Amino acid sequence: MLLNPNESYASFGEPIYRDADGNWVVADAEGDGRFRLEEGAHDVVVVRGHIAPGKFVGFFRDGLMVHTRELGKVCVRILTCPSFETSDLPFARVQGPFLGAGWVLGSPVSFSVDQHREVLELASPEWPIPFFRSIDSRGEFEILPSATCTILLMSEQVAGPDAMPPVSFSVQNVTRSVFLESSFPDGSVHKANVCSHLNAAHFDLEVPEGTYGLRLRKIYDAFHGRQRARVLIDGEPVGVWFLPIEDRRNRWRVAEFGVAVPPGKERFRLTIDPPAGSALWSLSEFQIFGLMVPSASKERV
Repeated sequence: MLLNPNESYASFGEPIYRDADGNWVVADAEGDGRFRLEEGAHDVVVVRGHIAPGKFVGFFRDGLMVHTRELGKVCVRILTCPSFETSDLPFARVQGPFLGAGWVLGSPVSFSVDQHREVLELASPEWPIPFFRSIDSRGEFEILPSATCTILLMSEQVAGPDAMPPVSFSVQNVTRSVFLESSFPDGSVHKANVCSHLNAAHFDLEVPEGTYGLRLRKIYDAFHGRQRARVLIDGEPVGVWFLPIEDRRNRWRVAEFGVAVPPGKERFRLTIDPPAGSALWSLSEFQIFGLMVPSASKERV
């Protein structure tokens, strides 16, 4: 089974912004997937999505928004991917840390995936958590291995201070970089340079034969929430990368986005285009990974 390039996992614990009607929005996601309310101190309302009878577990298509009228402890977990059954599939029991790709089906201890700096505490065959490169855990856990391997295609870091962004991409209306010392949600301190841009950024890529997907990964400043950008391949839209969370205390975040590569394409232009009226698109480190089947791979990460 191949790991779907559009899978991602998110956990929303605190309200991220207020909408025009004064509601506190506690989860806002693009695409398709599944969601579950883990904890709710007040009544919550699903604006987009469907609820399974008798419990706050369901699926959504073309986006999900969950809001509440009052502040309080709310935790909504979201898995953006097509659903699949795992009951009849083989799994492996491994000891962390673990390098590779697949799904976590169960873990008795908390863990993190793909160096996201956020601790996860939920995984089950009904709620598998995807990972693309690694699992960081001190305990034993169950996984469903994937036939996918990951290749690093590009890695850039914003220089500075007062330096222009990396020359590997072209972009207009970009700020000069500034030095930021803050932390990730897990409290770990990070010091780096960061810049922002409003207009489209273009990356000219050449990928190995057999690459069927891309995984875009960036470290960015979450001082401004609701960052949004269209993602395009050779000018054709392939998705919307949406980062709703605003955090002015623990400002560093890691975000990833999956892109399917059209069959046979080995050279193309990747574009990240924040639309007019959205928050500036923040960037400190940016990496592009290629997703391949192992037989087509010559280099692995």
